[in-house]
Amino acid sequence: MDLSIVIPAYNESTRIKETLVSISRYFSSRPMSYEVIVVSDGSTDDTVSAINDIRKTISGVHVIDNKVNRGKGYAVACGMQKARGRLRIFMDADNATHIDQIEKLLPYLSRTGSLEKADVLLGSIGVAGAQINKSEWWLRTILGRGGNLCIRTFLLPGIYDTQRGFKLFTQTAAEYIFPQLTINRWGFDLEVLLLAKRGGYIIYEVPIQWTHQAESKIRPSAYVQVLIDVIKLWWRFRART
Repeated sequence: MDLSIVIPAYNESTRIKETLVSISRYFSSRPMSYEVIVVSDGSTDDTVSAINDIRKTISGVHVIDNKVNRGKGYAVACGMQKARGRLRIFMDADNATHIDQIEKLLPYLSRTGSLEKADVLLGSIGVAGAQINKSEWWLRTILGRGGNLCIRTFLLPGIYDTQRGFKLFTQTAAEYIFPQLTINRWGFDLEVLLLAKRGGYIIYEVPIQWTHQAESKIRPSAYVQVLIDVIKLWWRFRART
């Protein structure tokens, strides 16, 4: 298997079909073998039924139906540990970053010029060359920038967008990182990157095209939770070293 695509989903019955169809169309003209693993994170709507319906017409789609909502991080880790691909990516169910953006990440998996071969690739809107098609609400933008500054200062200097839901891993990196994950909700991205650094894996941040989607699951309380997770991770990874 060349590629595993992990999609965490919570009450995404109205959007998941379109995302899965777009993935199928993209790979229909490409030789890469792939699988899609959708992890329902305790959905209370018809998300699982919608996925099972699309599986009748699209091959390579699998669903993990977790009955209890435990958070995006838990869902991603669950899918990553079931994955079989030599490359493994997770993306959001709302298709804010289309799967075609993987073309911008793949070149970094081999040595390019003076760059080392990467193990973890971050789709980012925080670096030069990124394209934002529709901006977020102004308050979310301010909170996001403030949170990113805090993250760069205390945990991950040099990384400008840790929270984008489009991250690609080699099989080796994924198998090292995700079994160790302890944060189940919004701060899990930070732990993923800290574990990658601790494991000695090369991380690159790559500009992508991103579109803000309506009906976002992110609430203001999520930013507070991320800040709490920053403190926890600082104590675990920085203060004790």
